[in-house]
Amino acid sequence: MMVIMEFKEVIGRLEEMGDERARKVWSRVGMDTRSYFGVNLTKCRKFAREVGKEHDLARKLWASGIHDAQLLACHIEEPKMVAEEQIDLWIDDVDFMDLCDKFATEVVWKTIGPRRRWSNGRIATEGTTREPDMSSRAGSPRRGRRMRSQR
Repeated sequence: MMVIMEFKEVIGRLEEMGDERARKVWSRVGMDTRSYFGVNLTKCRKFAREVGKEHDLARKLWASGIHDAQLLACHIEEPKMVAEEQIDLWIDDVDFMDLCDKFATEVVWKTIGPRRRWSNGRIATEGTTREPDMSSRAGSPRRGRRMRSQR
């Protein structure tokens, strides 16, 4: 039986898992690390399995504005519970490429499926074009998968 964790408990655990070295590395590549604990993505995924899928907790974690909490939110979000409006709101908060990629593969892709993509504040067809930014990067998670498979 899975135990439902409370928001404060989850934030506390993320903070404990943080690593100052990771904060320094991400800072050097341009991330604003004031709201980043430095949790290794492997540890974050493992913790997500422990937490389980939890829509309400995912929304609270995302709203916290803490980068690690937002990454965890992507892992624990329940795609069937996500509305297009939530995608619109969350993409505005995406501020760095690792969060954008996780948001795309764990939330957008699993919510709207492989034949449509999110672009310019709406669900669109594959052929939609938009100036490159985080929302267009999030709108096409298949592009990254294709590139990795061609290596």
